[in-house]
Amino acid sequence: MRLICPPGGSMSFRREWRRPGPYAGGNRMLIIPRRRSSGPLVFDNLNQTSRHWRLMATLNNDIYCCAAADDNIYKQTGGTGNFVSLGQTGRSWWAMAASSSDVYASVYGGDIYKQTNGTGNFVALGQTSRAWTGMTVLGNDVYAAAYGGDIYKQTNGTGNFVALGQTSGSWAGMTVLGNDVYAAAYGGDIYKQTNGTGNFVALGQTSRTWRSMTALGNDVYAAASEDDIYKQTNGTGNFVALGQPNRGWFGLGTLNGAIYCSVSFGGIYKAIP
Repeated sequence: MRLICPPGGSMSFRREWRRPGPYAGGNRMLIIPRRRSSGPLVFDNLNQTSRHWRLMATLNNDIYCCAAADDNIYKQTGGTGNFVSLGQTGRSWWAMAASSSDVYASVYGGDIYKQTNGTGNFVALGQTSRAWTGMTVLGNDVYAAAYGGDIYKQTNGTGNFVALGQTSGSWAGMTVLGNDVYAAAYGGDIYKQTNGTGNFVALGQTSRTWRSMTALGNDVYAAASEDDIYKQTNGTGNFVALGQPNRGWFGLGTLNGAIYCSVSFGGIYKAIP
């Protein structure tokens, strides 16, 4: 069988049982291509319970999303089904990140927590209470951003998060593309630290209510809570709007080629570029 994608568009597929004919010998499963236009990326509602959804993280085939307002941390296993509570203490969970084996979650106005090897409870790391609003991982180093403060780094996954001496700002979501670390500022610009060293340098983007960031392939995505979802192609140039409706976009994540985005006081959405 050969499947051909229509020019200028993309394609999804559906399965159907059909009886091919009297000489084919019974029913047969056919894969039928479903066309999708080359218009704006479509984010499908996953019909999750409305919560104060915040940021996301991915470990192996599972995706996590935390919720603020004395809520919990939730996980969708294997990229299917509902986001299920992990039974953590109710806190203002805000940012998340994952290394190759561990999952981190920060609390706004609290500590940073770690779940080891993707199982069990999130355990406090004894960090200074800050308004932690963004996290990401580069290699073995874990970054955490504090709203109205600095950007911090835990080296090799151990010890304290140490300030990197960045200008105090309304830091929000973070992500990594290759060896570069991105950090967005709520109501400000998007910044990049090249090759994991030196200062975070402004990329000259329009001031927006940036909340979170993620990377998929060679592209970087950023969500603005009172606006749209934006994409920087191949790690260069401006962040361009994807033409999404204003839903109050908040946390971004990726899993198996799909982009997830949470909505504060709303649900969780998913799109496949």
